[in-house]
Amino acid sequence: MDRLLEIDQFFASEKTLVGDPIWKVPPDKGRADIVAPLSINGVVQGRFELRASVPIYAPIQSGVVLLLFERSCVQRLKFRSKGRHVNPGGSHVPRKLRFKSFHQGGDWVYRWENDRVWPPAFPKGVNVAELMPSAASDFEEAVSYFFLISNIVGTPATAPHEPRFF
Repeated sequence: MDRLLEIDQFFASEKTLVGDPIWKVPPDKGRADIVAPLSINGVVQGRFELRASVPIYAPIQSGVVLLLFERSCVQRLKFRSKGRHVNPGGSHVPRKLRFKSFHQGGDWVYRWENDRVWPPAFPKGVNVAELMPSAASDFEEAVSYFFLISNIVGTPATAPHEPRFF
């Protein structure tokens, strides 16, 4: 099957997290990560997985959620991003998003439908961002939005966050 079609069908289908994924905290890393396989109609989608990472001790919670296909990102969310971003201007990019720039601290989503290219044109996969339609008050709300646009039922466990002010 054509990979573009396979990814399109994946996004069109309702998905669930497999099992009960938990956040893992590597020793001395100051972050928590989650990796979860996804299933469609009870069938595990082996080439797709959900990954997320959050800093635990940051004063303001931030994080990244990724949907991967064959280890390349096909959709992602950056919550309270620490960097800036400028969209590419290729002909595959929707006109309203070409060369659009985003500033530090924003909540951005990189949707497959806006950057439908295989193999990915950028090492990180999708690279065309848009702002979330409304600001999320916390990471859990941002993850809920990501699940909604990704057609994923359920939510992972609450991400750990223990702010430390140095």
